[in-house]
Amino acid sequence: MNQCKVFCIVITYNGIQWLSRHIDSLKKSKVPLEVVFVDNGSIDGTQDFIKTNFHEAYLIDLKENLGFGKANNIGVKYAIENGADFVFLLNQDAYMEESTLSNCLKVLSQADEKVALVSPVHLNGKGSALDIGFQRCISDELCPGYVSDMALNKLKSSYLIYSVNAAAWLLKAEVINKLGLFSEAFFHYGEDINFQQRLKYFGYRALLVTDAFILHDRYGRKGEKSELGKRIEIKTSQMTLLMNINEPFRATLKKVLKYAGLLIFEGKVSKSLSMIFDTFWNRKKYKNWRAEMKKGLSL
Repeated sequence: MNQCKVFCIVITYNGIQWLSRHIDSLKKSKVPLEVVFVDNGSIDGTQDFIKTNFHEAYLIDLKENLGFGKANNIGVKYAIENGADFVFLLNQDAYMEESTLSNCLKVLSQADEKVALVSPVHLNGKGSALDIGFQRCISDELCPGYVSDMALNKLKSSYLIYSVNAAAWLLKAEVINKLGLFSEAFFHYGEDINFQQRLKYFGYRALLVTDAFILHDRYGRKGEKSELGKRIEIKTSQMTLLMNINEPFRATLKKVLKYAGLLIFEGKVSKSLSMIFDTFWNRKKYKNWRAEMKKGLSL
């Protein structure tokens, strides 16, 4: 593990407000990192800030916003082509501690071959509490035993976790080569849920590492989605239901119809009908995407 090559992939988009602290945290990592920034067409000077303040990093300037998933795929492809053993995905608004990556690598090295992904614990931007988005990922259904053991002060080094957002993921490159990374059917939001669904389909697991931490600075959103996230929330939910290849397509259609009923109950009749029409009109496209996922996606 001491000789492993770790690439850190950071997707930036008008992220200059976080970059100074973000870059400082990367430079302090105990584990040497090859850092790759992939910029999605920032207009706030992000690219120049990276060039000036972190010239050791490699910058891929896309000139336009290709979405979170596709930008990550571009960065990860570069990492793997340049000999990455592990890939660490880190949000532009997240900060590492010195031991974050070394503790994650320790757990991953001791886990069995079916563990493909590990995540640190996500704190808020001040480090004063658990990140509000992360709190949704640690119910007993999604992370069995973690909260109970934390309350009773008997934490283990790691716990199975079935869904955790991609603000900080450490992944084995060999698994990415087999499964691909993010489906580009998702522009922004939902791609991380879909990837974890595909991990399950191929028999892999994810772990939460209890002595590794990141700080996730949500710039005052208090766990709420961004404006983009709010605009595409229904489409994201529709896609995560339909693209769950662990379930038969017919079963996912039933779940979409149930979701449509809930939208009608909330008074969102036109959005519900639009989603139903899209689901059935484009069902061949969705089935083809599912078939591609079952074979493994190329980067």
